[in-house]
Amino acid sequence: MKKILVVLWAVTAFCGYGWASPLVVINEFLADPPAGPLGDANQDGIRSASDDEFVELLNIGATDVDLGLWSLWDSAALRHQFQLPVLLHPQERLAVFGGGNLINFQALAFVASSGSLNLNNSGDGVILKNALGNIVDSAFFGTEGNRDQSLTRFPEGGGSFQLHASISSRGLPFSPGTDIEGNRSGNHPVVPEPNSSLIVLAGLFILGEKLRRRLKSE
Repeated sequence: MKKILVVLWAVTAFCGYGWASPLVVINEFLADPPAGPLGDANQDGIRSASDDEFVELLNIGATDVDLGLWSLWDSAALRHQFQLPVLLHPQERLAVFGGGNLINFQALAFVASSGSLNLNNSGDGVILKNALGNIVDSAFFGTEGNRDQSLTRFPEGGGSFQLHASISSRGLPFSPGTDIEGNRSGNHPVVPEPNSSLIVLAGLFILGEKLRRRLKSE
């Protein structure tokens, strides 16, 4: 039994380190979609105060990251959990919208699995957790979220959050799935590929079952 415990601990520690270290950041989020057609962030033809809210993730690392079982939270509750597998390539962006039909959206995107992101315009938080529940990145904001535009990192991927229109030379209020000027170079939907983290997860499950049966028999 001690050997099983040691192996289980070692694999868990390895996974905790490996999955906490990928460089995926919260790059942009929109709590207050502008009024009228300009606020149609998810490009479904309908401006919605809830459906057009979004959170954009960006892989700033040099390797693919599988977001399977990762999750997005606001300050109050779980808002979205990614299913297996979701592969994010280096420098690729991914947007999670509060709702809507994403058939016309030209980048990798999902609708919040909870049915809404429910970001509070006057102040809230956005929290990204990995498959083990460890916080990978977070962003908290106050009344600056109530300005008819998104908050985005500048420089993208590593800077502090700024009002989007103030750093876009085109004055864009947001840019999910693109850079701040609306360019989509390097951003495209991808077909998920097998990932070693799935193998590790399966190994953890098997080890856990063995440990449970051993303890039950003793």
